[in-house]
Amino acid sequence: TDDEFLVSSVTSSDAYHANKKDVSSIFKISVLKLSSPKQFQHTLLLTNNETEKNQYVNMLSDLSTKVKTLKQNGATRGANFIAKELFDTSKTSSLKEATAAVILDQDHVIVCGEDGLYLLDVSKDTSTKLSDKKVHQLSLISSSDLLVTLSGKQRTIRLQSLKALLDHPSSSSDSKIVETKNATTFAAHSTSLILAVAIKNRILVYQLFSTPKPYHYSFIKEFNIIQNVTYLEISTININQSEQQILWYGYPSTFVAQRLD
Repeated sequence: TDDEFLVSSVTSSDAYHANKKDVSSIFKISVLKLSSPKQFQHTLLLTNNETEKNQYVNMLSDLSTKVKTLKQNGATRGANFIAKELFDTSKTSSLKEATAAVILDQDHVIVCGEDGLYLLDVSKDTSTKLSDKKVHQLSLISSSDLLVTLSGKQRTIRLQSLKALLDHPSSSSDSKIVETKNATTFAAHSTSLILAVAIKNRILVYQLFSTPKPYHYSFIKEFNIIQNVTYLEISTININQSEQQILWYGYPSTFVAQRLD
């Protein structure tokens, strides 16, 4: 959202694609785009007649003025977050489409996509390619050093030390969980190091271990589901004064909470 949006009538040059008789019934709303330098995004709206257009322009202009006044007076914003552009991916020609990301610190973000894994330095507007494998999903756990990815053409779970990857980009020193081939999604708990992997209508649960080179894991159990799993999450909740590991999973029309203890 943009608190400082602008509302106005249009000229024939603004609405060059419209019929001349409709120009008087069109108004535009202008908001700031997430770009640098600042640019406006204009949206043109057609009303039924000029009178209706004037009503909208007056109403929205009044709203814009009130919002600006509240902001100037230090009123608390209604939104819980503000969207900001951190990095212009057009500056990295090989990063065509980002599919997921994890934040390392205030200056660094790891982004994955069709073309591999990248480390973005948002303070310097630079990027470093860490891996060539196509990455579908990633998670950073175990004190932010164990990187779990769902990657490759065969969509397999891989475990890798983030520190080793940053020190030696494009290295292949990872632990691949072979039996997770064709996985659709996964979830990992950051403290218990429990990993759940969905493969069509099955969920495989593993215990990960924090000692790297390579990372070890052990199979715990398997759940057979009647449909393909589309959502996975692991959380710890307090039940009768006892902490319980809960696996949440979902598929079309159904959502399930499953105890792992």
